[in-house]
Amino acid sequence: MTTALNAAKYLLTLDNSEAGDLMSNLKLQKLLYYAQGVHLALHNRPLFSEVIEAWQHGPVCPSVYRQYKRFGSGAIPAPSGFDASVIGKKEREVLHEVHTVFGQFS
Repeated sequence: MTTALNAAKYLLTLDNSEAGDLMSNLKLQKLLYYAQGVHLALHNRPLFSEVIEAWQHGPVCPSVYRQYKRFGSGAIPAPSGFDASVIGKKEREVLHEVHTVFGQFS
């Protein structure tokens, strides 16, 4: 099992800002929510243990929100020096698939 913050960092490394794909905190939170659900459905266990709360604009993992709230509604840059190997292969596959399917939407 990974952490929500590591899952968020991995999703940020997949972001393609050169193609106009910008990852806001709102979009990141929704992708984490979808990733948690997909991982639960496929592997019968959560991707991360942190709680996802229902907030006014959708699902939020508070620890990840606090980490990136300084960016407001703007784009969050990819983390420098993030080592994706801290996340297991199956977890990375789920995150990549969720990003591919849902990351294209604003």
